[in-house]
Amino acid sequence: MVDFNFARNHKGFTLVEIIAILVIIGLLSIFAASRITIDNTDLLTTQAALKTHLRHTQSKAMQSTTTIRGIRFDTALDEYWFFECSINTSCSWTGGRTLPFGAEASSTNFNNDRIKTSLADIDISQITVGSDSHTRLTLIFNEMGVPFWLGNSSITFVNPLENSTGITRLTENITIQLTDTSGNTADLVIAGETGFIQ
Repeated sequence: MVDFNFARNHKGFTLVEIIAILVIIGLLSIFAASRITIDNTDLLTTQAALKTHLRHTQSKAMQSTTTIRGIRFDTALDEYWFFECSINTSCSWTGGRTLPFGAEASSTNFNNDRIKTSLADIDISQITVGSDSHTRLTLIFNEMGVPFWLGNSSITFVNPLENSTGITRLTENITIQLTDTSGNTADLVIAGETGFIQ
């Protein structure tokens, strides 16, 4: 008679047990991945909004030869705002503020002319031009969409923009780093020379 006890080896796992473990691991990894994505939502939304604001400002600058349009950033206050200044008129650091596209003025809140990223728990943690870090930066575009920049000083813009004293044509990339409360970061890059926003 044949002894079939050798087939009843109780060492190892059955195929059903291995499949069950793989399914459990798969479900746990899906849950963990979805939590990571949810944590970055505010950061990615702020990054997308800033990209849109930069592109809109660049587009508006390309439509006018009598008005200079740009965006000013202040990392200490975690805010940025739009501005427009007429040619041959002095434009201070806080002068010429305009409302964001589609926004309406409030009769009770006079500070609604700037965007505070800190309200979404997002910090403008760093702005670099090439390898140099800046806490305040003015970014402007000429009628061809070419970017120029300067710090936080007052300036009188002239036409053509290239002849304005104190501004520098952007030849290196500007990187704006956003950071959320969890330490996640998202970078936004404005390419030198072309002004391409990525």
